[in-house]
Amino acid sequence: MSDFTIKNYIFIKKSVASFEQVLHEMGQKFKNSSDLSEKIFYFREVEKKSLREIASNLGYSYQYVRRIHSNTLELIEKTLDTC
Repeated sequence: MSDFTIKNYIFIKKSVASFEQVLHEMGQKFKNSSDLSEKIFYFREVEKKSLREIASNLGYSYQYVRRIHSNTLELIEKTLDTC
């Protein structure tokens, strides 16, 4: 293995660990949120529940939950693009 490949591997491992930490911290905040988009984000991205399961548990239609989650992901993407 070249030195470049090892450095990339280490960078990726550190980035993944940082991402998982941020996701955990967001999850703790969003878990008890009164904001529906934050709750959906928590259940989908942290607890890895399906959108159908989330819809059923929260009492909303699958289409509505899918739209809310899609809008949230678009907002996150736009925010990341401006960083």
